[in-house]
Amino acid sequence: REGQQYIEYRNGIYKDPIKEEEANFFAACILMPTHLVEEEYFRMTNPFLSQLATKFNVSLAAMRYRLEYLGLSYINVW
Repeated sequence: REGQQYIEYRNGIYKDPIKEEEANFFAACILMPTHLVEEEYFRMTNPFLSQLATKFNVSLAAMRYRLEYLGLSYINVW
């Protein structure tokens, strides 16, 4: 519902999507600090998503989110 905030009830727990998004962003900043991501990224000739995710010990989805937030392109090979 556009323009309405809602609370989701899942698995017996109420979830606030805005707080969940903020928590995900906070976790990304802790696990993948900007200066370290950029340092590693610019060190690579071809920045492969999987290599960066492995380096920071995070999921592909988490690394994709962080790189996109930082405006960095990457190579995604499945």
